Amino acid sequence: MTNADVGHEGRRGHEGHGGHERSGATLLRLPGVGRWLAALAACLVVLGATLLGAGTARAAAIDGAITSITTTATSTAQGNRVDFACTWAVPDGSSPGDTFSLGLPPQLRWFGSADFDLAAPDGQPVAHAHADASGAVVFTLTGYVLTHPVDLHGTCHFSTQYTARTTDETVHLDFTVGDEVVRVDLPTVGSCTADCAVDRTEPSKYMWWDDAAQTTTQSVVRAPATTSETTDVIITDTPGPGLALDCATLRATIGKVLDAHGDVTSPRDDARYVPDVSCTTQGLAVTWSDVPAGEYAELWVHADVTDPSLAAYGNDGSVVMDGRTMPVHDTVRHSAAGGDGEGTPSPSTTTSATSTAPTTSTSTAPTTSTSTAPTTSTSTAPTTGTSSSTSSTTSPSTTATGTGTVTAPDTTDTSTIHATHTTGGSTGTGTAAGALAMTDDTTLAFTGIDTLQLAGAAAVLLGSGVLLTGLGRRGRRH
Repeated sequence: MTNADVGHEGRRGHEGHGGHERSGATLLRLPGVGRWLAALAACLVVLGATLLGAGTARAAAIDGAITSITTTATSTAQGNRVDFACTWAVPDGSSPGDTFSLGLPPQLRWFGSADFDLAAPDGQPVAHAHADASGAVVFTLTGYVLTHPVDLHGTCHFSTQYTARTTDETVHLDFTVGDEVVRVDLPTVGSCTADCAVDRTEPSKYMWWDDAAQTTTQSVVRAPATTSETTDVIITDTPGPGLALDCATLRATIGKVLDAHGDVTSPRDDARYVPDVSCTTQGLAVTWSDVPAGEYAELWVHADVTDPSLAAYGNDGSVVMDGRTMPVHDTVRHSAAGGDGEGTPSPSTTTSATSTAPTTSTSTAPTTSTSTAPTTSTSTAPTTGTSSSTSSTTSPSTTATGTGTVTAPDTTDTSTIHATHTTGGSTGTGTAAGALAMTDDTTLAFTGIDTLQLAGAAAVLLGSGVLLTGLGRRGRRH
């Protein structure tokens, strides 16, 4: 009934007998409807707050979950790859969606895939990990923890690149683990300062990753100094499977002066000896003609990864001088982050139910019949039964926590790296044993977003209840 209908019924009540009674009956029902709607709205508000509180409680950041970090790297120089291994453990009863974190010290940058999993022995993910550009790594627990909530622990391994200047000293690397710090000592070596001549009597080739995500390589092919009065120098470069040359990045240079790394530097002779260049994504060749003695030629070029599934990428080249072909080769490998984890299901003890149900039944049914067909019958069937059932379940649990040594972080120069050949480090590994049940890892903690919809519905119902209650009171005054 609308407001117009209410007013119409009210006017009819003054026109004849019984009209006022009908309008009064309608208006007296309105306050009850309003109170009912208000009560429903209050229930929705309480339900939304309860769900929101439960969601907030279940998704938590776990401090100190990384219990140790180690490396076997030695003699690290600026630009070198450094591999680390770690161990981790989270408290019993942790929930899907709970996280723990690892922050790299300023001397390091993340090196390799930004996303990886910590896997159970049966292959299902125990936690998903993501590393951002700043070197902060967040591990998010999956639904595995619902069926293995006790003694959940494991290992991880990852690669970094050392970006700071180095000396012949041991550097203290401070990793942040939640609100704690884990310190790792790393021996380093400084740059050469005396007697640093680089052997350029033989051709050479170097290739390294040009970006932290390992999607682009940089390579250089270097020819020895020319020795004849005049000679032609030809340098070729051919990428292996999974790589494609980027001809726009090609740089060919020639000169008599070398820097501390053994590379051609100013003053160069590029304008005097202009090379002939032929380049495609699958190969290139650069030819310098009529070059006098004492000149060093070099070829620099990038290559893009076209097949990221490969573990290693090779690149072949050659240097041709005085009619002699000298092959060169180098390889880079993907540094894969990863790890493992396992937990124990909650132990339970169940006592099977027992029941007894004895039944006793007696029946008598005598019957007497005459010509007038009277019939008499009696029957008794008493039944007695008893049953009992008991069960009990126990779930003991223990809490595993990790600690780190809290120290003040060092401040180290983090200058930019220039064309430094990256060498391999060593990788820490961990193992876990036992066959574990498969769990849906998409079950995550409730976040409380749906409470916005519940709050909206509650607001509408509450407003309706207040309005209808007011209309009822107004009607009674009339």
